[in-house]
Amino acid sequence: MSVEDALTRVGLEIQLACSADPAAWDPLVGTSPLHHAAAIHVKALTEAAHLFLHSGTCGDKT
Repeated sequence: MSVEDALTRVGLEIQLACSADPAAWDPLVGTSPLHHAAAIHVKALTEAAHLFLHSGTCGDKT
């Protein structure tokens, strides 16, 4: 799975598990709390992937 596909997928998975009320749609910005939760988790995953890829260890437990 590509990184782009993984980021999309994690957003979708968060929607399934999130306790945020999807009915709390904000018509001014066109999003719900689920969208905000997904964006936060995508950002965290992106940062974690970046740290892992640039750590120089590639997951080695040394």
